[in-house]
Amino acid sequence: MVKKITTAFMSMMLIGLIVSPTVLATYNPPESQVDEIRVYTTGNPGEVRWEVDGTLQSGVKVVWSQNPSPEYPNRSGDKYQYITDSSIDRAVLTPFSGDGQYYVRVCEYLGGSCGTYSMENNGQGVTINLNSTKDEYFKDVDKSTDLYVYLEEAAEKGIYKEREYFNPENAITRGQFAAVIVRAFQIPYDTSGEQFPDVPETHTFYKEIMTLRNLGVLQGDNGKFLPEASVTRGQAFKIVMNTLEKLGLYYFSDSNLDLETKFQDPYLNSHTFSTHMKKVLQATEGSDKPIFSGYSDGYLRPDNSITRIQSTKVIVNTMYLGEKGETPSGEVNSITVSGIGSEINWVVDGYSENGFKVVWSKNAGPEYPTREGDKYHYLSSPSADSDVLTAFSGTGTYHVRVCEYLGGTCGVYSNEITVELEEGSGNVESITLSGTTADISWETSGYSENGFKVVWSKNAGPEYPTREGDKYHYLSSPSADSDTLTAFSGAGTYYVRVCEYLGGACGVYSNEIEVEL
Repeated sequence: MVKKITTAFMSMMLIGLIVSPTVLATYNPPESQVDEIRVYTTGNPGEVRWEVDGTLQSGVKVVWSQNPSPEYPNRSGDKYQYITDSSIDRAVLTPFSGDGQYYVRVCEYLGGSCGTYSMENNGQGVTINLNSTKDEYFKDVDKSTDLYVYLEEAAEKGIYKEREYFNPENAITRGQFAAVIVRAFQIPYDTSGEQFPDVPETHTFYKEIMTLRNLGVLQGDNGKFLPEASVTRGQAFKIVMNTLEKLGLYYFSDSNLDLETKFQDPYLNSHTFSTHMKKVLQATEGSDKPIFSGYSDGYLRPDNSITRIQSTKVIVNTMYLGEKGETPSGEVNSITVSGIGSEINWVVDGYSENGFKVVWSKNAGPEYPTREGDKYHYLSSPSADSDVLTAFSGTGTYHVRVCEYLGGTCGVYSNEITVELEEGSGNVESITLSGTTADISWETSGYSENGFKVVWSKNAGPEYPTREGDKYHYLSSPSADSDTLTAFSGAGTYYVRVCEYLGGACGVYSNEIEVEL
């Protein structure tokens, strides 16, 4: 049942078929940047590893089955693991259809489907004998408890990784919870925009945290994210509610539930997260799949940290609620947009609770979710009425629309206008780059308001937007002056440049250096 939620949603989201009453969007997956994938068995029980020639954009899918040529999206009888971290090159598999021989293939994941597959055994996959080792996993979890069934289900779906020890009573951190949500709903990574100062690109959950921040699910605390802080039960109510609504899976109704009658805790009706608690509890009231339940003594304890084992029930049942779904309905009658150059503004008849998406393109009919060639800004304030656009595909005429954002999709669109945009001009005179190994630094003459793009490649002349074989880091701070690089196409000599970022393109580039990674 969970597979149905995840697959159904992602097939809509990733091929652009999320439908509002007024728009049908299309999605074009990225082009493959992988030439070949080779898979091997390691000799360790259930373990396979792989080698990739080329650049992985969104990780890999490891698919295995007792039937030859397993694939993703998976057929009946296939199973998969999603490995988002491109630096990981192995996985431990378990039998799911009885012990015996399984076929294994690894594919480049492109969002909704696979690109290049490994081709061992004429494309049927490398074979490996898998034997049940279920008792070797989660040794510290009492398998007779009610929550263990949720852990099994979460592990089967790759939400939690099977491991010897789970630490079930440890509090789950904000970073870990972000990772669990992204895995559960297979949300495509979005690391655009300014990063949190306490979540560098090297952080284990950088991609997941940025993705949920950009989606509007998670916010910071006084400018920081606090990824190692624990998640309270009250915060978890808000996070799961935001997740379902921002993904367009479920829209919660207002609730007058009296929390102080339902639970023993005092002051629940005035708690910071009382609105979220009321709506989520009402949504699953009487259900056999409640996301949250009170303790056996009648208390809800919203300020307690949620434990890792409790989080398994929360996530699995959140996915079940998402399957029910409720069609979003907006409160906007019309949007009228106007503008001549880069500055646009609009007038709204009605109220857009989730703010607006501004979409523009050199192609007529820009929309959200975006097509290839479209770009968008998300303005979350219901009172937003203006924006400043930049050219991202060369100077010229761009088509612009503004839409009422309903969470995952658009409702009412504005009229379409055309504006003349020019690529930005920066205030940097020169950038001087130095370094011989992974640690590089630079000095800037001038000021780069939007920060810097660091681009590196095994091919000379790396640039942004990137060519095939290039990689980049975005450092949004104007004061950034150093970075640490990693080898992404094997060890050896890489060419590196730093550029002034103008939004969609680069201005002044630094000198080019060679480093050994």
